[in-house]
Amino acid sequence: MLTLYFFLFQSLIFSQKQTNFFPLKFDYAVCFRYNMEELKSRPDKFIFHDNFGYAKSRKIPGDTLIEHQLSEIEKLISNGTYGLQEGLSKTFFPQHGIVYYDKNNVPIASINIGLDCGKIVFWKKSFGEVKMKEKFFEKKAIEILEELKKILDTNEK
Repeated sequence: MLTLYFFLFQSLIFSQKQTNFFPLKFDYAVCFRYNMEELKSRPDKFIFHDNFGYAKSRKIPGDTLIEHQLSEIEKLISNGTYGLQEGLSKTFFPQHGIVYYDKNNVPIASINIGLDCGKIVFWKKSFGEVKMKEKFFEKKAIEILEELKKILDTNEK
C-alpha cells in the first residue's frame, strides 16, 4: 500500500512539472528562424530537442533576446497557451524557435512557434514535450499569437 501511495505521489509531481514550462532557470535565450526555405520534406518540428539536436533548417546566427522580451514571452505563455498547443489549424509549420541555454551553453528548453498556423510546441530537458492543461479559448490564443509576433518582429529589425 505504501508503494502505491509513493507511485501516485511521484506521478502527481511529474504531472504537475510536465504541465508548466515556466519558471525556467536559464542563463540566456536565442531566437532562431527555421523552415524558411521551400521544403521537399516535412518541416522541422523543434528548433532544438535532445533526440534530434538542432533543426537542420536553422538560420545562424540567431538573435539573443533581451530581458524585456523574455519577461513578455514568459508572461504571455504563463497566461495560457493551451489553445495554441492544440493549434488553430491542422498543420504545424514553425518558423520561430526560442532556445533557452544554461550557463554552460547547453540547451535546456525550447519554444517552437508557428505564427501562421497558430500553434506552439514546448520542449523542456528531462520532461520532453510539455503540455499545458487548461481550457481552450480561441480568442485568447489569437491574442497571444499577435503579441508574440510583435515581440519576435521587434527582434528581427
